[in-house]
Amino acid sequence: MNQSSSQFLSFFSCLVVNIPDHGSSKGKDCVNYSDSLICIQCDHQLAGFLGGEDIEDVEGTGHLICFVMWIIIVIVGSFGFSTNILIILVIRGKGKAKGSHFHFLVGCLAVFDTLNCTFAILGFTSFITCYEGWSNCGSYMTTNWIHITNLIFFFTRSLSCHMTVVITIYSYLGIIYPLRSREWFTWRRVKLFPLAVIMISIIFNIPRVGTPYVSENILEEQDIIFTSIRGYKYLSLMRLWWYNFWYEKLFAVHDQLDFVLPLPLLMAVNIMSYRTVKKLGKVRKQLTLTQASGVQPVKMFIPVVTFLLVSNVIAMAGFVMAHINGVLYREVYLASLLWCAFNSSPNFVIYYVRGSQFREDTRKFFGKLARR
Repeated sequence: MNQSSSQFLSFFSCLVVNIPDHGSSKGKDCVNYSDSLICIQCDHQLAGFLGGEDIEDVEGTGHLICFVMWIIIVIVGSFGFSTNILIILVIRGKGKAKGSHFHFLVGCLAVFDTLNCTFAILGFTSFITCYEGWSNCGSYMTTNWIHITNLIFFFTRSLSCHMTVVITIYSYLGIIYPLRSREWFTWRRVKLFPLAVIMISIIFNIPRVGTPYVSENILEEQDIIFTSIRGYKYLSLMRLWWYNFWYEKLFAVHDQLDFVLPLPLLMAVNIMSYRTVKKLGKVRKQLTLTQASGVQPVKMFIPVVTFLLVSNVIAMAGFVMAHINGVLYREVYLASLLWCAFNSSPNFVIYYVRGSQFREDTRKFFGKLARR
């Protein structure tokens, strides 16, 4: 019997099909056809629910968990969307003449967080419509909806994370070198920061965008019937040569730089910022006006970074668990979308509580609205 090439599914399709668990051949399903062994395979990992039920088992525990998380992400993400829009409006109301570099950067982060909340909801909803039977998992619309919204979510997550890194480092340098930082960070240079973040995020997401692609299910057209993908007219497949280049030869370096490296960097700078602010607080009366003005943004932003770190550590712990078990659990992946929505949602509340200037600007903004 001749061995035929396997058809590799991207993890987008793996999350919506029922590939059987064959022990050592997890994530692989094969049938005999014309003296050949035809296989479809997930990327080295089986996808499934924590409870082990199938996609069609809409009354299963996994489906219930995903549905509850979907309700939460709609509520949290909608709150984050609304409050980040409010941050943008408050900062825009200040105008360039009155606004600071820090507030400009915070406004850019709010734009990225708005997009992150939006596509976290859309990405999650694309899966839940499939799991709950509201749409056909293998239809052209659903397959592309899952494919596109989740790829854009990865991009917006990169934007949000790297913008947070930029603001954290900028704020820290502002209290360490209060005079020099004013020379370093002119308006012209600060405006380049979000553009640099966008370019870096695009570069890191090129491998993710280039690896999966949506294609018709040619196996079913050739009457090669797999129970796991029966009725799936379209699938999200992998460009194997592209995958081998980025994930095998380069050891997924883009994931390390995009998802892993920012976390210890943020943690280190955040701890140094906290210690510096605490030290300056003890000599508050001796601070110059420049030093005092630099402390406030750092105090305001430390909780934002802390919240991001907690959210990402929890999400990464879930993926590590899935990697150890050899199963990419659907609940774990969807929980990562939920945690990103959580991370992008509380900033307005943090700014309002921790930032006296932002609080005053917000009151002025609503005061102007009331007078209209």
